[in-house]
Amino acid sequence: MEPATIQPQPSSYLRMFFGIFGIFSLLAAIGAVLFYFFIWRQEIVKAPALSPFQRLSEKSDSFKGGQQLLLTGKNSAEAERLFEKSLADANTAEEEAEIKFKIADAKYQAGNISGAIADIKESAANEKYSKRSRAYAVEFMALMFVAYGKTEATAEIFKDEPYKAMYNPKDIYLSYRKLFEYSSSFYPVAVSQAHIANWYANRTLFLLSKEKVPSAETLSEIEAMKIIIRNNLVNVDKDIELTKTFSGGMSILVSVALERKAIVVGKMVRAGDTSFGDPERLFEEAHAAHLSRGVYDGYNFYHQASFLAFAYGDKRKADIQKLLSNYYANDKYKNTPVFNFFAKEKNNVLGSKPILIKLSALDPNFKKLLIELGWKF
Repeated sequence: MEPATIQPQPSSYLRMFFGIFGIFSLLAAIGAVLFYFFIWRQEIVKAPALSPFQRLSEKSDSFKGGQQLLLTGKNSAEAERLFEKSLADANTAEEEAEIKFKIADAKYQAGNISGAIADIKESAANEKYSKRSRAYAVEFMALMFVAYGKTEATAEIFKDEPYKAMYNPKDIYLSYRKLFEYSSSFYPVAVSQAHIANWYANRTLFLLSKEKVPSAETLSEIEAMKIIIRNNLVNVDKDIELTKTFSGGMSILVSVALERKAIVVGKMVRAGDTSFGDPERLFEEAHAAHLSRGVYDGYNFYHQASFLAFAYGDKRKADIQKLLSNYYANDKYKNTPVFNFFAKEKNNVLGSKPILIKLSALDPNFKKLLIELGWKF
């Protein structure tokens, strides 16, 4: 099975990710669609004038001070203390949820993965919090490994119920697909929906790679998965549009969701189905969304180059090199976490080493960069 193309994110993403957690209140079968449809109809969310994050930032000096410490990446212990103190300023369940996530964020930044996961599990189980907040809680646990490469998170996440039942020691990516599905059982937030679709897209490519002429059974399974993928991408689009209406630093979720969607659509194009859309246009939209926030994402070029490499190979070598040159032609992206990702993947931590090897074969300068980062070829 082709390695998942995974997107680690900078710690600033974590900080902003937690900043949106408290804003609101797939299963692997088609019945999931009906469930999500029910959620969309039953839980009507209206955009507040101010998000819980904004309200707390205005009224709580402790909350504001803790946030400033997180933004500097220094003194996470003091940030945690200030956030604990700011609980006294919370007037609603969603403001409390916002602070709880900030406390978990501070623990995460300090390297206390087990403490952060324990706090997140508590929030996910808290029925006072909105379905959307609880969905984000579960999603964040999944992203600790799938996006941020924290391999030590796996044992902690799946050690107890209801998470233990989702764990398959022989297929870690299936385990995390189930975790994203659990997130979506609360509310179909875009990034979780895209990650679920990505699993099915990878499965589609794997099945097609096994047989020169796909059997009727294989084609039937692929068609069933395409239905799931389409429905998930519809939910991604819905949540992106909903997210755009909310205040409080939500735009990061738009750019990340667009990028995840582009990855999935690209894989379906590689599977021979162009009806899902134009992945290159989606990558460009994602990049523009990142830049609109003044953020040099770093990963967008890697994902787009990966798509072109697997879909077209040498035919698009010039375009691939143009994308990858962003990493070695100047220092604009040198201090973004994508460089840490490149370095770590020499050990295939996230399963992306084969992708980087393929890219290095198409761009000698990119290969040189990987060697500088400790790779051996």
